[in-house]
Amino acid sequence: MNFQRPTLLLPILSLAVITLSACSVAPLTTPTSARSLGKGNVQLSAYVAPATSVSFAAALGENTDAGVAIEQQITINQSIWIKHSLLNQAQGWSVAGLAGLFSATDLANSKGFYLGPLFSYSKGKAEWYGNLRYNRVYWDGPDNLSSEDKDDLWFDIVSDSSVYSYWQADVGMKIHRKRITFNLGATCLELGGSSACMPIMGAGLTY
Repeated sequence: MNFQRPTLLLPILSLAVITLSACSVAPLTTPTSARSLGKGNVQLSAYVAPATSVSFAAALGENTDAGVAIEQQITINQSIWIKHSLLNQAQGWSVAGLAGLFSATDLANSKGFYLGPLFSYSKGKAEWYGNLRYNRVYWDGPDNLSSEDKDDLWFDIVSDSSVYSYWQADVGMKIHRKRITFNLGATCLELGGSSACMPIMGAGLTY
């Protein structure tokens, strides 16, 4: 699997929605906070970057959350995930583990899993985070992206393998305003010595 330069980039200032080409990848938008929602709380989130997505999460207890998400790549990517906070503080450091499953169907079928640690630090209404995820993709379909294809993607992904793995890292900051949370950051993918980075921009409502 190789990352290739796109033939046409969207203007960065537009922060336009990314759609992925040629083969599906794991969800680009996953939980970023190591803190739990808190017992009895639920959250609805929406992102416009690095991909258009909506998700619903619910607390399973004081330290554990679970959720479902739908993300628009070249087609719809569905995922479920669970997060457990090993250190869970309203102020200061929090540490959690995240694991999820996903599937997508387009010209090909893909499915897989992702897992990794989440770290965040909260002070006042601000929360800084840094996360790392290992992604494993099982992909079944033709490699039909020719060198003549033109698009408006941040990057193109071409795969000639039915099974591949890659890493993804997130860094950013959340601002909590009563029940509304704003999320701004960046996410980077690394595979076989190639990498690509995209903005994170979204918001959530907790109740």
